[in-house]
Amino acid sequence: MLAEDTTGRPFAREDARASIGAIDAFQAGLNSFGFGGMRFETPPQDLSPLDIEGVAVTVSLDLVVRASDRRRGDLVGGILLRLSKGADGESEAASARRRDVGMYATTLVYMACAEQLDGLGMPSPTVCFSVDVQRRERHRASSQYLTREANLRAACRGIQRAWSNVAPPPGA
Repeated sequence: MLAEDTTGRPFAREDARASIGAIDAFQAGLNSFGFGGMRFETPPQDLSPLDIEGVAVTVSLDLVVRASDRRRGDLVGGILLRLSKGADGESEAASARRRDVGMYATTLVYMACAEQLDGLGMPSPTVCFSVDVQRRERHRASSQYLTREANLRAACRGIQRAWSNVAPPPGA
């Protein structure tokens, strides 16, 4: 096993140990994530970055989500697994920021699904998730996803304006 291979690089061993920890945390929290009635598929490998106000934003879906709704038919969404462990004894402010990041990640998942997976069904924010594996928290695109999308677009416009004023280094 790579995590215990003393001939391997220390980084590779530590990365393998952290991956095992993330898998264990995901399995332990699986029932609490509330994914009942959903089907999961491997995402297409050819997803291109989103163009948000002239900024290329890559959203790497870990899973495609499929669900059926009596009213709306076949729904499609996605899951982004967030594996970072965070600090033990995290402050309430840090926990709130972590949840906010999760909600923005979920908004990006929905934006990617709406743009690139619409041929698989009706993209729906109700089946788009960001999962904080270590904290065992599932974030679903809420009714505020439109506000968050507007905030992301505004941030990208600011990035685009700032980059247009940056001169490349000499010789580049």
